[in-house]
Amino acid sequence: MTVDYAKERTAFGRPIGGYQAIKHTLADMLGLAECSTTAVLYAAWALSREDRRAGLAAAMAKAYSSDAYVSATHRSVQIFGAIGFTWEMKNHLYFKRARANAELFGNARAHRSRVIDMVEKKAA
Repeated sequence: MTVDYAKERTAFGRPIGGYQAIKHTLADMLGLAECSTTAVLYAAWALSREDRRAGLAAAMAKAYSSDAYVSATHRSVQIFGAIGFTWEMKNHLYFKRARANAELFGNARAHRSRVIDMVEKKAA
């Protein structure tokens, strides 16, 4: 949705997606999504195999994905911000959901703390 908007919206006679700052933001958002997908798929695989590292993988995936979701949705709102009022767009709802999910299912800080505890227990 954000990429399509960046292709359509023009500023100074050219699409805003052609500007370097927008390109880098969109590329960062894609990177966040791809890394989140990889972490979640690995955690799902580990859980399906009843791997001893499944809990650690799940905590790491949740920590990364929670931050990535909030960051990507925030950046989306920023790109759409040029229209002046984003309440009519869906992306502000995604941002609110990302923030709510982080609190409801444990934010990244809590899951990173779980990762540290698991690693410390293993090292001891």
